[in-house]
Parts: sequence; structure tokens; C-alpha cells
Amino acid sequence: MRASLAGVVVGLVMCIGGCASGSQSHRPAADSSVGQHEPVSRQSQVKPTEQIGDMSIEELTQAIAAKGGDAAKYRQRGRLYARNGKLDLAIVDFTSAIKIKPGWADLYLDRGLALCQSGDIEQGANEFSKAIAIDGKSPEYRWRRASAYSDLGRLDDAIADLTVMLPLVSDPTLAQFRRGELYKQKGDYDRAISDATEVIQQKPEASEAFYLRGLCYKHMQEYEKGIADFTETVRLDPKNYYALLERANCLMPLSRRAEALADLNLAIDINPGFSEAYTNRGNIWIQLRQFDRAIKDLDKAVELEPKQVLAIVARGDIYKRMGQTEKALADWQAALKIKPDCLVALQTRGDFYVDQHRYDEAIADFTSLIAVSPKENFGYQHRAFAYFMMGKTDKALADATAAINVTPNAQSYHVRGNMYLRLGMLDKAKQDIDKALELDPKFVRSLLLRADLHTKQGQLSAAILDCSTAIEIDPKSCEARFRRGIAYMDHKGLENAISDFSACIEMDPEDTTLLACRAMAYIDSKKPEKAVADLDKAIALDPNKARYYCDRGLAQFRLHRVDKALVDLNKAIDMDPRMGTAYYNRGFCYAMQTEYDKAIADINRAKELGVNVSPKLIPNIQDAQRKQALGK
Repeated sequence: MRASLAGVVVGLVMCIGGCASGSQSHRPAADSSVGQHEPVSRQSQVKPTEQIGDMSIEELTQAIAAKGGDAAKYRQRGRLYARNGKLDLAIVDFTSAIKIKPGWADLYLDRGLALCQSGDIEQGANEFSKAIAIDGKSPEYRWRRASAYSDLGRLDDAIADLTVMLPLVSDPTLAQFRRGELYKQKGDYDRAISDATEVIQQKPEASEAFYLRGLCYKHMQEYEKGIADFTETVRLDPKNYYALLERANCLMPLSRRAEALADLNLAIDINPGFSEAYTNRGNIWIQLRQFDRAIKDLDKAVELEPKQVLAIVARGDIYKRMGQTEKALADWQAALKIKPDCLVALQTRGDFYVDQHRYDEAIADFTSLIAVSPKENFGYQHRAFAYFMMGKTDKALADATAAINVTPNAQSYHVRGNMYLRLGMLDKAKQDIDKALELDPKFVRSLLLRADLHTKQGQLSAAILDCSTAIEIDPKSCEARFRRGIAYMDHKGLENAISDFSACIEMDPEDTTLLACRAMAYIDSKKPEKAVADLDKAIALDPNKARYYCDRGLAQFRLHRVDKALVDLNKAIDMDPRMGTAYYNRGFCYAMQTEYDKAIADINRAKELGVNVSPKLIPNIQDAQRKQALGK
């Protein structure tokens, strides 16, 4: 956005350039429509030459030597020195001018700009304050001090200056736009949106204001509104590849991957050197499990920008998924070498350590995460989970509570509520989950967590209702349909369960868990042939799950294919000798083949492994065995 506002800001910037402030919104240059009528500095049209007005540096030097004591000449020469990068000489001349005429406010402005350009922004801000003390109604002085305050991180002071500036100019849209950017930088998205909206009302063609508002909506996770604003940005500025990138960023959480890919492809077409677009497209390929394409894009991103840490971290994630853990760790380490305080690298590596049960290393990473960003809740949340997995529940709950204290939002209450639920502390879990939904009634994850709570309490109708509400909010939520399908199975709504599992499988045809769950629903609804078909697919995709062989064995048994059932059940037991249900089902197969001793042995083994066996089952088998012996 800085580039797009260049034609406007020139009206407020002195000839030497001033502080390194301005927008950090990252967008390509375009003609700006914001603030076209800002007050123009008396020196804004100066070109980078050796001359201002009618005199060169040499002529001014001669005039000063001849006459002396002329503040205007010192100022004029100082501005020429500054324009030619001789800042120390410029500051000396401005200081000489101030000694001669201390009440001339522009001299402090000039010296402040020279100080800022030389890197002394703090002293530059002090000079702007001196100018304001002389003329408090100059919008130019306020603008420059706001810019300096922004560079110093004094956002509240910068906002205060811009607020004072608004009534001092005939067209306040530029100042209001900049104030909106600062509100966004603070995380005060509501005020940022208010400022951007006011600019849009005054300047409907201001693409930058739509872009700013879209960024705020994205951070607030109001993705549909963000998409609308980025769409308007692109309409007004079709070559704005950053708006295409951000629209893709809003499309992804809504599972609109094809549209996101189209936006990123177009962004790359406009700017083939756009490393961020390659990074984000690589992340989409990761989600689509097209790892070769993902690595190609991420390698390109790093080639274009070797310090593109997000691409390096994402590539490490691919290596992790491919089981190449050494390469994954090497990439994350490389990212942290480039940027030791890289939040996403610390978080990703920490999560990997948790998956590997390397909890001490995980906690070290999450502790670093907290040190880097102590006012954010996610570091505490991730460390809480690591402690929880270690069995250190007191520390886990303490971190979860710290996350709430730092940011008392729905996500924070959700995390602690989930822990309480897993600890069986149902009353406390309910309090936290209800609080999360009070703060954000459309928080799908908390609706699904409450559905789990209802299921534990035997309230299946309430669980189904929460899942249905989640689906209304996010019709493409596979997790919500999956959870509702499970609840329907427990509630004997088998056709509804099959419908939900089928909808999920349409979204992700290679998810073996979904195929296995639908297979069980088919078995319970007396459709074993369809169950076998689903389990054939699941086993083809993942042949290392004993459970799938056990379930297919049961389906084959229901089809009276006892020999095939035994092959599957034997395979399941070989893979997992402690799978009680496999012994239980095999016992029935043996009974069907009148191998009663084997049947009784398997049923007893299933009982030892925790399977709930009817007390009448073994006596019934023994009775059948006696009848066989008697020839009855």
C-alpha cells in the first residue's frame, strides 16, 4: 500500500523523504484514490538535483559567507545537502538556522526529517514536537510525528496525532486510512474496520481501503466478508496480486481449495517472482496430499527468497508426513537459524516433538514460543497439551488457565474445556464449553466438543443437535458430519449415519476411518456386502490396520463366508494379539464350523481381554457340543 499512496503522501513529505513509516500492507503499486487533496508541503515538488530555487549549494555557501546570519539561506542549503544524502551537513545548517530564527516551525520539521533519515527517529520525533509546540494546527507536523511514533512502536501516540489531524484537513481520508492501519497493527480490528469503512464511504474507488478492511476481517476469521472486500479490491485494481493472495487465504479455511488455487495461480501469473504465492500454493498441495507438487512450489519459494521461513517450515511438514523426520527437523532448524523467534517454526517443531513423545523438547519449544509472544494464548495452549500428554495435568490446567488470562476468547475456554472433558470432570468441562459458545456461538469446534460431552452423558439427541448446528454453520465440515454419524449409530439411526459418512467420503474419498465407520453402519443395518466393499478400499489404502481385517471378517461372517472370515480374523489377531473382538468373532466362526473347543477358547480369550461376553454364550456352545457328541 505504501507504493499506491506515493502520489498522495508526497503532499505531506518534505524533499528529503522523512521517516521510514507508511503502510506495511504489502501490495503492488497502483494509482491511489485516498486523500487526493491533502495539504501540499511548500517543498514537496523538489527534485533530487543540486539546486532548489535559483541557487546551487556553491552559490548559497558564497551568500552565507558574504552576508551571514540568514536563516533562509541556511535552511535552503540544508535541504540541498539532505537531498544529496549529506545528512550531517544538513543537520548543521538547520541548527544554524534555528539559532537565528528559533520561532520558525518548519526548521524543526526539516531537522526532524533529517534526523529520521539518518536513523535517529526518537530525536526526530522530538523535533516534530517542537514544531507542533509553535504551530499546533499544522497537519503536516502531526503527520510526520505520527509516522515517527509508528516507527518507534508508539502506536497509541501515533493514533492520537492522526486523530487531532483529521479536522485540520479538507480531505481527511488519508489520515483516517493510516489510522485504520495502525488500529489493525494494534489488533483493534473493530476500529480499523470503522476507519476503513469511513474512507470507503468517502472514496468508493479506494481499493486500499477495501484491502485493509479485508485484512481485518481475515484476522477476525470473518472469511466471507474478507472475500467480499478482496474481491472489490481486485475489481478496482486487477493487478493487485496481494489481494488475490489474501482472498485465497480466506477461501482456504472454508475448504474452497479450487478457488484458492485459481487465485494463487493468477497471482503468480501477474508476478512470477511472488514467493508468498508459491508458499501458500504449496500448503494447498499439502492439504490435497500432492506432496511432489507441494515440494516443487516450496522449493521455488525458497529459490526466490532464501529467507522465506514459512516455505521452509511447510517443506519440513511435508518431510514429516513422508516419514523423513531428519529432513523435517533440518528444515525447521534452518528456519529458526534464519529467524530464531519464528513462531510457526517453534510451534511446528514442538508439535512434532509431542507426536514423537519427546515431551521435554516440545515443552522447550513452547516455552520459547511463550517468551517470544507472551501476550498470545497459543504458546500456553500448546505447552498445556504437551504437559497433558505427559500426565502432568496440574501444569496442563495451569497453562490452559494462563491462556484464558492472556486472551479470554472462545478458543482459550475450548482448550481447557477439552482437558476437563478428557479428565472426566464433566461439570467443569460444561462450564468452559458453554462459555466458549457464549463468546462465539458459531465456534464449530466447541459445538462438536459439547456434542462429545452430551454423548458421554448419554444425551445422544442433544449431541446430534449440536452436530447439526455445526453443519448449518459450516456445511462442508467433514468432522461435524462424522461426529453426527457416530451419534446416529449409537442412537440407532443407521440410515442417517450412512448418509453422513457418505457425505464425508465424497469430500475425502481416501479417508480410511470414514470408510471403516460406514462399513460398520452397513454391517449393523444388515448390508454386509457394502461393508466388505468399503473395507476392501480401506485395506487397500492402509493395509496395516488390524481393525479393518477384524471388521471385514465380521462382514464376511454375516455373508456366511466363514472361510474368508477366518482368514481376515486370523490376520487381525496376528497383527494385534490383544484385539479381543477379533477373538470373539473368530469364536463364532469356529462354532459355525462345529469346532467347539476352539470356539470356547477364543470366547474365553476375548473375555480376558475385556470383551463383554454374555454369561449364556459359553454354556450354549457347550450345549451344542454335547448334542453333537450325542448325535442329536
